[in-house]
Amino acid sequence: MTVETVVYSRVKESRLLMERALWVGLVVLCVGLFGWSHLSGIFAPTAIVQQGFENLSTRTGFSLNFVIAYQTIIEGIFSALTMLAGFILFWRLSYSQVGLWFSAALIANAVIFNTLATQSMRTDPALMHFGYFLALCAALLRFNALLIFPNGRYYPSWAWALLPIELVYFGLSLYLNRFTSERVPVPLELIFEFGFYLLTLIFQIQRFRCISTKGQRQQTKWVVFGLGVAISGYYAASLPAALIPALSTDQGAQTFLFLVGKPLSMICLSAIAVCMLIALFRYKLWNVDALLNRSLVYGLLTGTLGVLYFGAIILVQGGVEAVTQSQQPAVAVAASTLVIAALFQPARKWIQRFMDRIFYTNDPRFRAAAVTARRGEMPPARMDFAGAFTGTRLGGYEVYEQIGKGGMAEVYRARQIALKREAAIKILPTDSATKDEFRRRFEREAQMIAALRHPNIVQIYDYGEQSGVFFMAMEYLHGQDLRRYLVKQGGKLTLAQALPIIVDIANALEYAHEQGLVHRDVKPSNVMLQPLSTPNRHGAVCRAVLLDFGIARLIEGDTISTSTGTVGTLDYIAPEQIIDAHEVDGRADIYSLGVMVFEMLTGKRPFQSDNWGRLVLAHLQMPAPDVRDLVPDLPPMTALAIRRALQKEPDQRFDRVSEFAQMLGSAMDSYYTH
Repeated sequence: MTVETVVYSRVKESRLLMERALWVGLVVLCVGLFGWSHLSGIFAPTAIVQQGFENLSTRTGFSLNFVIAYQTIIEGIFSALTMLAGFILFWRLSYSQVGLWFSAALIANAVIFNTLATQSMRTDPALMHFGYFLALCAALLRFNALLIFPNGRYYPSWAWALLPIELVYFGLSLYLNRFTSERVPVPLELIFEFGFYLLTLIFQIQRFRCISTKGQRQQTKWVVFGLGVAISGYYAASLPAALIPALSTDQGAQTFLFLVGKPLSMICLSAIAVCMLIALFRYKLWNVDALLNRSLVYGLLTGTLGVLYFGAIILVQGGVEAVTQSQQPAVAVAASTLVIAALFQPARKWIQRFMDRIFYTNDPRFRAAAVTARRGEMPPARMDFAGAFTGTRLGGYEVYEQIGKGGMAEVYRARQIALKREAAIKILPTDSATKDEFRRRFEREAQMIAALRHPNIVQIYDYGEQSGVFFMAMEYLHGQDLRRYLVKQGGKLTLAQALPIIVDIANALEYAHEQGLVHRDVKPSNVMLQPLSTPNRHGAVCRAVLLDFGIARLIEGDTISTSTGTVGTLDYIAPEQIIDAHEVDGRADIYSLGVMVFEMLTGKRPFQSDNWGRLVLAHLQMPAPDVRDLVPDLPPMTALAIRRALQKEPDQRFDRVSEFAQMLGSAMDSYYTH
């Protein structure tokens, strides 16, 4: 999705020109002050600037030249990257009020968080007042940008009233720090700043819950995540010295904070710029869910193991001292390290499962589905040809080798004795055979499926029950399923290659929908490609046959199924099937076919994840990517057809599966005739 397609709150033209003019003035001031302060600070430093670096050199033990070079390079990289992010935002989003505010905030704060720039401005009388004005603008800009994100409006509507309060506080604080010998106590200053950021977080949460759209919620997650990383890094570097005055005179602590704390805080501050770019450009918005999950996992893991580590050191040290009557700190540290190393992997897995349950199953729409979602399609690495029913007879069929196996059913090659023809027998779960409800459903729906007569639907020959074993006999198809065919073709097909298969499957689904049946498990492994002796009138060399039509309704096998009625294979499941599979209609099959078509043309499914929770969340909320991002040569109408088939709401999809196939066919005709 390009930024031009995103709907932002555009401001009126006259106001837009005025805000752009203000942006240009502020940027000229920022860049001018930044350049002048660096030139003067590096090549002609004042006595106070020189003294500041000398004090740092004394506290850390490093030479003056090293201190100047190290701090200038670290902060210079941060400032350059932050300014670059600000210019990119202005270049791409200058028509958006949010883009302008964030761009100005990034550029101003890139200067304010640079020590060399602020010290030079503070000590140069000609620049002092400009520096004061810039620092005040930077504070107001970053606070206001967070208040109006992401749609350019304050929420709640009275939030703008906080700006005068912040103006008074920051104005007074900056005045005392820059123009007088007085200074606001650092702990008090940090508390006030944290309070302002906490208010913006509360407002963003309220906006998130009350008025934000799905896309805006993902934008909010990114910015809140970046803000959290930035604040954590900044306070981690500032709080220790502020709360423990002894650290300011300890050379080891000062050396650590200088070498490690400084670059770490700069990296954390850069996170807000990166997250703003992602959020405002809407680039991979939904990736933040996995990022938040993993951040919480490893944060909790680090905290838990850290507490255990120091606790283990104390316990081991006490035990060793009680036995040997002497202190052995090396032994305590080594033993504790071994314990933590042994606990790391089990603790990580446990915390990961714990966070997955909280993070991905807190939505009641798919909490129940998540319970058995791990039963989604997982083809076995090796197939044993001999099965439990090989060599037996079921009804009038001799059962031979096993040719397929799902989570709750097995398929065998068989021979119908009376007619001497090959058949495939699907044996249904024996544990369900004892249920009267299953028996009635099996008989009723098997009759409906057996009545289907269509060249693109596998023909059911017979069904029955013998010694508590329920089975269905169907025509045996020579060929390979679509999943294996795609692998042999390198993972994807051209539109011309895929269209005959799509048309066959669409015809099968259209016919079944007219008979009142919904497949609910359309996927490549349920499509058999049977070679034709001669190409048909459309030039196709194989016939696509849809398997297992209605079997999901009967046995709920090879699928996920819960007490809520969720049925389907996770990679292809429609959103409404996750909520309640009993309330779906043919438009659920259109969604699954859309996923399959996307995969046929690109070699990738629109939603892919090794985590079942993220996959369910993607089907429910995440917009499908544009197929042309992966295959640019596809016709625009093809992308439009697939996008419509993959809409989250059934009412926004095609009403009939034939309309989907016709639009794809028209796209190819139009593409190749031009």
